[in-house]
Amino acid sequence: MLWLGRPPYLRWIAAVAVLVAAAAMDLRGRRQVPVPYAATTIERGDPIVPRSVVWRTVVAGSVPVPADLDGAVAAVRIERGDPIVASVVSRDRPVPQGWWSVPVALGPGATKGDPVRLVLVDGDRIVPGIVIETGAPDVLTAASVGSVAVPEADATDVAVAAAEGRLVVLVAP
Repeated sequence: MLWLGRPPYLRWIAAVAVLVAAAAMDLRGRRQVPVPYAATTIERGDPIVPRSVVWRTVVAGSVPVPADLDGAVAAVRIERGDPIVASVVSRDRPVPQGWWSVPVALGPGATKGDPVRLVLVDGDRIVPGIVIETGAPDVLTAASVGSVAVPEADATDVAVAAAEGRLVVLVAP
């Protein structure tokens, strides 16, 4: 007689154990971490400052978070509401849209990404710039020929002044 057979107690215990384990994992929740999101649209090359960032909590591992936003700039345009991830920030200051690269003699303190001021000696003009790359220093003068990005409107004047030796590059310490 089949109905007098022994009930499958071990199967019932195993099923209950699986259900309890699944419920415990579901109720435990997932670890949440704060992630920076753009509070406003951040243009390429703009520094990422605290007022342009809003922090939201998301599940850990779902968004790659940059290590540190201190001193970071936007490598691309970041729309309002987009997460600020490691791939959209940079430590180097990128060249703004529409700027041109001009070869100039740089002093020994200039490094890639530094903001500089270019003084055109005869014209009494000051033009902002960003060091794109530095070359090897000259043995006699300790200066190096590097590239500096300047606004398009000033590129011709800066190039002519650099070629004629009428250009002074100021680098912040």
